[in-house]
Amino acid sequence: HVAWGVSLDGIPGASPARLVHGLVSRLVGVDHAQVARWALAMPTGAHGSGWGVVLFRRDDAERLAGRAERVRVGSREHDLRTGPMVRLRAPTAPSRGKHRVTVDAVTPVSHLVDGRTRPIYTPTVQTITGALGDVAQRLGVSVGRIHVAAVECATVPDRVTLGGHMGSVPGWVGRIAVECNAPAAWLLACARHTGLGGRVAFGMGRVRVST
Repeated sequence: HVAWGVSLDGIPGASPARLVHGLVSRLVGVDHAQVARWALAMPTGAHGSGWGVVLFRRDDAERLAGRAERVRVGSREHDLRTGPMVRLRAPTAPSRGKHRVTVDAVTPVSHLVDGRTRPIYTPTVQTITGALGDVAQRLGVSVGRIHVAAVECATVPDRVTLGGHMGSVPGWVGRIAVECNAPAAWLLACARHTGLGGRVAFGMGRVRVST
């Protein structure tokens, strides 16, 4: 397994992602790190209001799963019930050679460069190569040489308002087609769990992937 999903039942779907992120941070009880430890999402098989979290470390998921308590999200209180861990398996390793992988954004995908001052709305080979390195780092895996040969984009700009000091975060929605080698194709498949790009711990970068 490469990740573990836990549903956050009782948290209204309209709750701001920034506040849900803060709730997960408190419940997991770990300091913020440069590498995301989870992605906000709805894990497969979960029920409830729609919020869930995919965690990249099993011990984090074990601390979060199976809890029932009164929590505050912003100015409101809710009865939180966290579900059991949903084990998310690694995707099947693709055969060696060239692959064409299609990625559809479910929520805006964020790539920020130049000190997080410049957004990228049409991902390049360099953009996707860097994003796949982030996926490998989140999961703590080594896959060998990542090679992206070409990226075709049918994307448009979008933004997600996170509020607070984070303000509005830019990203892209639409579809990209990536020509790549097997390790890159495998990491793109893993992005179903980890998210793609930045701010995945706030619900950005949720993607559908087909090869």
